[in-house]
Amino acid sequence: MDWEEDTPLILKPKCRPISANILEVAEKEINRLRGYLLKSSNSPVCSNIVMVSKANPFVRICGDYVAINKYIRHGHYPIPRIRSQLDRIQTYSLYADIDFKKDSHWADIIRTIVHHHWGQFQSPFIQEGTPPATGKWMEIVNNIFEEYKDWILLINDNMLILAHTSEELFER
Repeated sequence: MDWEEDTPLILKPKCRPISANILEVAEKEINRLRGYLLKSSNSPVCSNIVMVSKANPFVRICGDYVAINKYIRHGHYPIPRIRSQLDRIQTYSLYADIDFKKDSHWADIIRTIVHHHWGQFQSPFIQEGTPPATGKWMEIVNNIFEEYKDWILLINDNMLILAHTSEELFER
């Protein structure tokens, strides 16, 4: 990420409380992620964590990067209009959806640390919620698959491979 020169060296907002009705599930999810993804951090710059309830018994963990986002220079890669992408999909009979979970492995993590009352953690991925995350990913993947743009669509972190027949889909 490209940071403004006046980015603070220390930025630690007060921890946001986690709703009591998801506290137990949230703690389990944090512990699960600590097993393979989240690493402890002592960075002087961090952001709050937000726990969002999903279909029981799951939660989605998000970073609240509002405070730090104003110091990140944004690219201007165009995010496509979903409606026009959906119109394009309708001209095909079949599609395969590839979901690029945890898709961005950029190393500028020192300022995208999240914290809560269980500790302060970093992830090896650029986090959604930072301005360049989706656009940068789409720019890279679109460049990689440029020659296939007639039958590949990118929508956020999903790539759809479009075809008229199952044979054509398999081949693509």
